[in-house]
Amino acid sequence: MSSETSTQTPGTIPSSLDLREYQVRAVKAWLENRGRGILAMATGAGKTLTALYLACKVAEKNRPLSIVVVCPYINLVKQWEREMMRFGIRAVCCYGTQRSWAGELRDGYARLQFGSTSVQGIITTNATFLSPSFRESLDETIGHHLVIADEAHNLGSEKVKEVLPEFIQLRLGLSATPERHYDEQGTQAIFDYFGPVVYEFSLAQAIDAGVLAPYFYHPVLVDLTEEEAEEYIELSNRIAKAVMFAESKADHDEKVMPLLIRRSRLLASATEKLPALQRIVEEMKGRVEKAIVYCGDGRVEDPIDEQQRRQIESATRLLGKEVGLHVRRFTYEEDAEEREGILEQIQKGGLDAVVAIRCLDEGIDLPDVRLGFLLASTSNPRQFIQRRGRLLRRAPGKDHAVIYDFIVQPPDFGGDWSDAAFNTERRLFQRELSRILDFCKTAKNGPTALQALQGLRQKYNLIAQ
Repeated sequence: MSSETSTQTPGTIPSSLDLREYQVRAVKAWLENRGRGILAMATGAGKTLTALYLACKVAEKNRPLSIVVVCPYINLVKQWEREMMRFGIRAVCCYGTQRSWAGELRDGYARLQFGSTSVQGIITTNATFLSPSFRESLDETIGHHLVIADEAHNLGSEKVKEVLPEFIQLRLGLSATPERHYDEQGTQAIFDYFGPVVYEFSLAQAIDAGVLAPYFYHPVLVDLTEEEAEEYIELSNRIAKAVMFAESKADHDEKVMPLLIRRSRLLASATEKLPALQRIVEEMKGRVEKAIVYCGDGRVEDPIDEQQRRQIESATRLLGKEVGLHVRRFTYEEDAEEREGILEQIQKGGLDAVVAIRCLDEGIDLPDVRLGFLLASTSNPRQFIQRRGRLLRRAPGKDHAVIYDFIVQPPDFGGDWSDAAFNTERRLFQRELSRILDFCKTAKNGPTALQALQGLRQKYNLIAQ
């Protein structure tokens, strides 16, 4: 622990803190909205330090103060704990069994009550935060509370809405993408609790300001195998018919969504992606290092299915045994301590790459990584924005990042392609193209990258998009 953190008054701004003007403006906007609101700041733009600076401004007039930080993963809990120490704030970390944290949390409140500290940190995971035992352990009778939701978009479900603590009046949401994809009710639940977006700082603004590194984007087109193409065509025709005959949204969700999910998983785990990955890595000049290979296209909370499991195992084996890289996988199946070790290894150079599935999508700070391979990605803006932002954080010696995006070319339907099937296919590819255009818009080689999609855009009459 540094002398600064060991001697400073808890909840004071460290003298070494150097915030940019946009971070100060963000805090001012939240304060002017009477202590509620969401900061929609690009991944990698310093949301954590901005939030802790904000917490210190709150503490100036609201002591004693409990700062309750809620985040998706245990690794993020530990990350927040380290950052809080810079502000002299001692934190109780609450996750796992109630027995492991309940006593320490009571002690934290006792320190506030008897004046041995005026600011207490409480850091927890989403799962623990939503548990009855944790909610009952929060003591609203002692001082003030500020809740900070890291990746606040995860707190928008109906279940979550019902259990968010109403007694906490000071509320801050952090998210590069606060809107929940295709979930208007969940999005509204987030805004109802935390308040509106009071400040935005986009990825393009962050790159222009030098906060994030510029990047080169390379779409990699791959084909389906003959067997995969047959399954794809069959699913696409079934989707087109289901869309045509769906009588309501509920009917659509029941009949169409399972088919769309099956087809999405087929594309995500397409066999030819791995040979393409191997070719690219082997053709690279110089050593491959500081790389992330992203597998999995579902939501963070979705379980890993068999196709995704095969892909992550195959990618790890290919890069390790076939290519000769030092590589580890990073999934929910590794425990928190093992994941911490993997993150430390990739940053120190003990690993060349990690193969990850979703749990590196949000929040984890890996500024040194500079090479990304997207084997699977949804059209959900949150996922690809998070994955891209993870690769663009600044670090010494890092002047740019490189992203390879593996995109499956839909097979030729031939004479079996009805108007309904074509129109359904066109709408689906249009969503994929929107994701690609978003990558190209802020890439240094954007126009050149987009040229790789010229044939597919012509095929679906999407040149104007």
